[in-house]
Amino acid sequence: MGIVPPVSEVVSAIVAANFGKELEVLCQDGSVVTCELSSSLGVAPVPGDRVNFRQEGDKRYLEKVEERSRVLRRAGHRAGEEKILAAHVDLVVVVSAVKPALKEGLIDRYLVAIHHEGMTPVVVLNKADLDGGDHAERMHVYADLGYPTHIVSASTGAGIAELREELAGKTSVLVGHSGVGKSSLLMALVPEVEIDTGTVSSYSGKGRHTTTTARMYVGRAGVRIIDSPGIRSFGLSGVERRDVRDYFVEFESRAPHCRFRDCLHLGDDGCAVRAALDRGDITKIRYESYCRILESL
Repeated sequence: MGIVPPVSEVVSAIVAANFGKELEVLCQDGSVVTCELSSSLGVAPVPGDRVNFRQEGDKRYLEKVEERSRVLRRAGHRAGEEKILAAHVDLVVVVSAVKPALKEGLIDRYLVAIHHEGMTPVVVLNKADLDGGDHAERMHVYADLGYPTHIVSASTGAGIAELREELAGKTSVLVGHSGVGKSSLLMALVPEVEIDTGTVSSYSGKGRHTTTTARMYVGRAGVRIIDSPGIRSFGLSGVERRDVRDYFVEFESRAPHCRFRDCLHLGDDGCAVRAALDRGDITKIRYESYCRILESL
């Protein structure tokens, strides 16, 4: 008799993390397993990707990455290059902090990318236990524009329960500048999950760290959070200059009253947006963010 081949089974799962030659995937029964990744697949899976893998005995081999939607992406370091950070995202949690600094310009760039991909933003100010000066007041600008806004402290727990409730049943990704405390915020939101930054890859022998590798964590109430590496800047990918005006929500009710339909709100005669700015109906800091984003594209 010949050797009986091992029984194989195709299983659907969601990518939790990509470590180069292996993936961690979340199965429908809640278990997390490791799959081998082949370079011939032609695509690098990211957290949130929906995939199929083949189980053969105690081995698992990735077979397919399903078509993506609601993708968080940024421009790469080379012209025309882009980096996909996460897929099938419901909420993007844009984290800023009292310290090292509140950077509205970075928040606004994230908001443009989030609107462009059809996802929903949540704006968070962390480290609220520190002396924040007018930081909380500055965050109210986003609340007044209709964005879900939370002022929290990962160290004291203030505001964490309300933020966790906002994220329940959704796939969310934490983004923000380096040093804003995203990892501490993650641990406050999913304290029941052991966040091990020292796990060693069986392939590379090197440690895996949440600040260098995006990774999904699953907590109670269906909270699925992808922690992404902190960044110093965020380059927009796939966004045209004419698109940006549509992603600043305070322009929406004013733009139809501009003299020219293609007005970019940079100083054209009869610009209703600039008139609103002069009246103080649009905040100067948001308008300056808009101008800087246009200059960068």
